[in-house]
Amino acid sequence: MLDSSSPEALLSCALAAVDDEAAFRAELDKIPVPAYTADRDGQITYWNRACVDFAGRAPQLGQDKWCVTWRLFTLDGELLPPEEYPLAKAIKERRSIRTDVAVAMRPNGSRVAFRPTLLRFSTRTGS
Repeated sequence: MLDSSSPEALLSCALAAVDDEAAFRAELDKIPVPAYTADRDGQITYWNRACVDFAGRAPQLGQDKWCVTWRLFTLDGELLPPEEYPLAKAIKERRSIRTDVAVAMRPNGSRVAFRPTLLRFSTRTGS
């Protein structure tokens, strides 16, 4: 069994295990940590069940961009503008991001601190 305390190891294992997008998503559905994918424009394209549990909501295809949570804040409580979201920075800078801790706000108002780990990858078609 994989150690769920290491999200990078879980995601790397899922990436290594598959050659196509459908199989990749099936592998992500198995892992117990929140995981989602986005296109080059930051539109959310997929999320697993753990992601919904973490965010307190199901993302909306075609509407959610940069993040699956309702809002993001710094540890100091300042609202992060969308262009400063970790995913926005990863796409803009074309690199993986392992940022400091951020705070996600759920629709019910509860907040949870987390450490985003964004891994940049492309499918065979370059998406």
